[in-house]
Amino acid sequence: ILSEPGSRWRYSGGGYVIAQVAMEDITGQSLAQLAQEMIFKPLGMNNTTMHQHGHAEFLSNVAKAHDDNQQVIGTGIPICPQIAPSGLWSTAVDLAKFVIDFQLALAGKPSTVISPWVASESTTVHTIDITGGWGLGWMRYLAKGNLDWFSHSGYNTGIGGEMMATMTGGKAIIVLGNGARRARVSTINTVIDNVIDGLGWARPLQA
Repeated sequence: ILSEPGSRWRYSGGGYVIAQVAMEDITGQSLAQLAQEMIFKPLGMNNTTMHQHGHAEFLSNVAKAHDDNQQVIGTGIPICPQIAPSGLWSTAVDLAKFVIDFQLALAGKPSTVISPWVASESTTVHTIDITGGWGLGWMRYLAKGNLDWFSHSGYNTGIGGEMMATMTGGKAIIVLGNGARRARVSTINTVIDNVIDGLGWARPLQA
């Protein structure tokens, strides 16, 4: 423990591992099983799993991680022992289903797995140690197109992406990539900018 709980904020993937272990101890099920039963299956996220390569329920068709020279890294399928912060395998279409359910809950409309309380609590800014702040898991500091986004990015070796959705209005952008970080991130940012410009989503700053 580096500081008294509740006294400061620091990004911590390890903190989510602790939350994962707590849930698994209480329920007697793995996080992968809980996520499948409570989120993925009800939302029809059929190409999403938290099981890792070698498990019987791992996906049969996944993009492989690549390095700076566009070569596959090892087997191309990293196994992430820290399941909660880095063990999700999915597609843009499946993640869109999750984001839509979140946006429905935020709007007070019927949703499938996300309650209005969870949607509100997890997107509320709980720290402003960095400009814009963080919610409970969601980044709240993106303002692309002068819109208010909740978002999260992923930065595993040779694979990652960006998932962002507006707090109101039902807009979202999800881009996944399987290249080295320096090429992947710049490409993803270009795609995001082009989507916002091309669809006319940007709005002027209010005085």
